[in-house]
Amino acid sequence: MASSPVYTSKHFKFCANARIRVAKVGAAVPTDFKTDYSIDWIELGYIDEKGVIIDDTKTMADIKSQQEFYPTAKMINERKHTLQFNLQEWTKDSVSLAFGGGTWATVNGVNQYTPPDPSLVDNRELAMDWIVNGVHWRWVVTNGLVTSNTQTTLVKSAEALLPITFEALGSSSMGATKSADALPWTIFNDDSGFATIPGVPAKAV
Repeated sequence: MASSPVYTSKHFKFCANARIRVAKVGAAVPTDFKTDYSIDWIELGYIDEKGVIIDDTKTMADIKSQQEFYPTAKMINERKHTLQFNLQEWTKDSVSLAFGGGTWATVNGVNQYTPPDPSLVDNRELAMDWIVNGVHWRWVVTNGLVTSNTQTTLVKSAEALLPITFEALGSSSMGATKSADALPWTIFNDDSGFATIPGVPAKAV
């Protein structure tokens, strides 16, 4: 029996060491996994044990014909890509992210947070890195914003969380003339099993 490239647990993916960063839209993402992120990026720290939920959804419409009982075709009319996680650390950067912007000021040793203008849209770039079995993974949203409502609970039995739902925006929001100019989101890794041969198109699944 010929050996198979699948049916091996090495393809399983886990994430126990996620590092999530945000930056202003347009910040450069390192082109390899040896280069550090620039000071433009802010690391958000601990998230709770639920980890990161990645949700890529689409809304489809049926194209119907009089002669058919079943849809003749389907058309995608909307796509949505979100990352959901709960921040455990309260810092000036995580609070500002969760509440959609705003500013901090310190006067006579007292720190004050001023919420953003209600009409402000706080666009950010987001990158999540993790390592599994020595393989580096990076999930990047090139332009997005926090779309979740911020609700946290202050009790004595558990840490107060800052819930984040970060949603990708389309390339046109970055001034791109076509979708290829700025992908809404993308994935990087250095797993040799994903490597392609230059000039040879990947096989369709």
